[in-house]
Amino acid sequence: MVKKAHRDYGFSGPVGDLTTEQWKVILAAFGGRCAYCGEAAADLTMDHVIPASKGGRHTASNVVPACGFCNRSKKDKDLSPTFYPADWAEIERVISGRVSH
Repeated sequence: MVKKAHRDYGFSGPVGDLTTEQWKVILAAFGGRCAYCGEAAADLTMDHVIPASKGGRHTASNVVPACGFCNRSKKDKDLSPTFYPADWAEIERVISGRVSH
C-alpha cells in the first residue's frame, strides 16, 4: 500500500519512512474515520497534511486518513497551519511508542 502511494504520486524514490504498520496505527487512532469530516468511510485514503507537491513528507506525522470526498476537496492545500486534531499529540505518542522506526 505504501509503495503504491509513492508510485501514484510519481515519486522516484523514498520520500519518507511511513510503514504499513504505522498506517494501521494511524487508522486505528482516528477510529477508522476521516481526519477532516469525522465520517466513517470504507474508502479512507492516505492524505498528506502538507501536500507532497509542496514538500510534505510521506511520514507518520504528515499522513492522516481522509475519505475520498475530503481528499479530493483538499487537493494540494497545505492545512498544517489550521489542522490540529484535539488528540494529535496522543496520536503521535501512540505512533512513536508502539511502532519502531
